[in-house]
Amino acid sequence: MLLIITSIEDVTADLVVEQLEKEKISFLRFNTEEYPLSSEISVDINDASFSGLLKIANTEVSFHDINTVWFRKPGAWGISPEITKAEAQCFAIKESEALMSGLYASLDHAFWVSRPEVIKRANNKIFQLKLAQKLGFKIPRTLVTNSPVSAKLFCETGNSMKIIKPMSSGQIACSDGNIELIYTSFVESDDILNLNQVSLAPCLFQEYIPKEYELRITVIGRKLYVVGLDSQSSNVSRHDWRRNNCDGVKYFKTSLPGNIEHLILEFVDYYGLAFSAFDFIKTTQGEYVFLENNPNGQWAWLDLEIENGMIEYMAKYLGNKTPR
Repeated sequence: MLLIITSIEDVTADLVVEQLEKEKISFLRFNTEEYPLSSEISVDINDASFSGLLKIANTEVSFHDINTVWFRKPGAWGISPEITKAEAQCFAIKESEALMSGLYASLDHAFWVSRPEVIKRANNKIFQLKLAQKLGFKIPRTLVTNSPVSAKLFCETGNSMKIIKPMSSGQIACSDGNIELIYTSFVESDDILNLNQVSLAPCLFQEYIPKEYELRITVIGRKLYVVGLDSQSSNVSRHDWRRNNCDGVKYFKTSLPGNIEHLILEFVDYYGLAFSAFDFIKTTQGEYVFLENNPNGQWAWLDLEIENGMIEYMAKYLGNKTPR
């Protein structure tokens, strides 16, 4: 049985679920917002045995029968509105997290795409760059600092422009419930005058690399899907193709040199990832530059844009119908 751990509004999971049904692959979708409100987990431990049971709607599955787990995009916990005190809500959330942590650890016999602890480790942008450098990728010169002096020196040294981008998710959750996004931006002359603000929180600076185009490389198991993004034909997407919901970006199928493909597989193998998404630049000189790895990044929208078969392949991969 395939267990999908995600959230109610995960459109990517919706698309793969549709394909799983076409492939007649058995699965159970666990939307974390429904726990513990409308789903149940029971773990029974004694001197002689260990057993677990997951119940969602009218379906029950034993931990033992779960042989594959797709750790997609879990959401918040569905804490009951009957719990009104903030302290009690916090306690209920922590207890739910503790049980889920136990569930994840107990499914050590299953094949994961990918394990939560592996995703967390692989998501560290600083170590990603260190590993990429060690493996032999070309990377942008980078400075991560909360020192205004170091930041000013970096931004004023050399002939190339400098950019600044977030190290984490690039999202700010506002008190009114809205989400503000932080995109990659040029460091302008006015910004250099205000670099004293770097002392308030660390910032990631990089040299700007002129692009012919950008690439999103999605790795499912041992298969690479290489998509080119013509971000340079629009001022909106020129510096960060994610702006305005990718408005103006043109997608196309392309390929990579064999040595770059080999290094990408070395990269995912280092962490033990069964899935990952990479961002690269192809420079105006024809070089391939590693930007970052997204160990649980978005990908299905690319298949909807250019129909490259990723959704079908992911369903078959999860159902163990393709090589792992």
